[in-house]
Amino acid sequence: MSGEMMMAMKQAISEVMDKMFFMPVRINEKPAALSEWFLSEKALVGATLDFTGPQAGFSYLFVPAGFAREITANFLGFSEDTISEKHERDTVKEALNMIVGYMLSQFDKKDAYKIGIPQYANGNDFLAKRPADGQNSSFSIETDDNYIAAGLIINTPLN
Repeated sequence: MSGEMMMAMKQAISEVMDKMFFMPVRINEKPAALSEWFLSEKALVGATLDFTGPQAGFSYLFVPAGFAREITANFLGFSEDTISEKHERDTVKEALNMIVGYMLSQFDKKDAYKIGIPQYANGNDFLAKRPADGQNSSFSIETDDNYIAAGLIINTPLN
C-alpha cells in the first residue's frame, strides 16, 4: 500500500499545484536528501498534516518563501505585493490539505481515513522533530524556478 500511496501523493501534488495554483511541477524520481535541501539559505514556508485510518501517519510540504508568495497570489487572485506572511502560511497549509485529501480519496471509498488540521512548520523545527520510525518517503518537486520538498511518513504497519 505504501507504494500506491506514494504514487497517489505524487499525482495529487501534480494535480493540485497545476489546477489550484496554476503552477505545473515535475516530480524528481531520485531520492531527495532533505537534510541537504534544508541547508539552503532560502527561508522556507511549510506545513504538516496528520491522517489516521487503515494506515496512519503524516505528510509535509516545504516551499521557498518567494514561491509561497507566488502561489498565494495565484490562488487568491491578489498581487504579490499585497500578500502577507500569514497568507503564505495559510496557503501552504491549504495546499497540503488539498494534496492529502486528494491522495487519500484514491484509497478511501468508505470514509476510513480522517485528516487533521494542517499545522505551520519551518524547516529547522521539522528536521529536529521528524520521527525516525515509520516508513518515510521524501521527494523533491521542481517548478521552472524552484524546488519543493514533500513527503509521507506512515507510522502504522502496512497490510
